[in-house]
Amino acid sequence: QRDTIAVKLGDKISIAVLEDAHSLFVARAETERVATLSVRIGSRLPAHRSSTGRVLLSGMPEAD
Repeated sequence: QRDTIAVKLGDKISIAVLEDAHSLFVARAETERVATLSVRIGSRLPAHRSSTGRVLLSGMPEAD
């Protein structure tokens, strides 16, 4: 078994960038959990509707 952050945490890991008003997922590490929502690399979600997007938005100036 690989010693990844996802394995250590027992959960999936996603890396996304903010593109316009969306989270664009650029990397992903999964675990072998049975019930998980699959977000693929290249997926775009409205930033305000995803936890990854809200984290990205929180670091922006309020005017933006």
